[in-house]
Amino acid sequence: MIDHATYHAVDLSQPDQWQHIAANADWVIDAVGILLPNPIKKQNYHNSSYQPAKNIIDVLIREPKPKFLFISANSGPFFMKPYLNAKYAVEKEMTERLPNRSYSVYPGIIFDKARKSSYIPGIILAHLTWINYFKQLRPVSRDFFAQEICHIVLNKQSVLMHRTVHRE
Repeated sequence: MIDHATYHAVDLSQPDQWQHIAANADWVIDAVGILLPNPIKKQNYHNSSYQPAKNIIDVLIREPKPKFLFISANSGPFFMKPYLNAKYAVEKEMTERLPNRSYSVYPGIIFDKARKSSYIPGIILAHLTWINYFKQLRPVSRDFFAQEICHIVLNKQSVLMHRTVHRE
């Protein structure tokens, strides 16, 4: 498959630097966020996950063309509740402010051989999905994840567009 995506590294807190890019886009995909907070770097879920997404939504409200795809999460262990709450907050914001052109995907851990920190846990979890608890963690390979994102931007359905667990 040929990659027709254009990737931009921008400072999301400076919309004037990237609003023109979003205005001409078919899709804006939010893959920004942190898995765990880092107090030393002053990174928390609000300033490193929620606020960047809100900045994108604020811009997209003024730009009628682009669709918005948010990478949320299917589920997580109990200690990841603050992470999941940040994801839910973005989902609520986008549903209210960008109805009919905002979409979420709900993967679990996304793993790939290139990233050993996710690959080994991902492979282990993938082999344990016959146990319901591990199945809800929804481990997916990076290749599968990329294919599902392609389905969505081509206006096809994806299994990742639906949670397999109920939110608390």
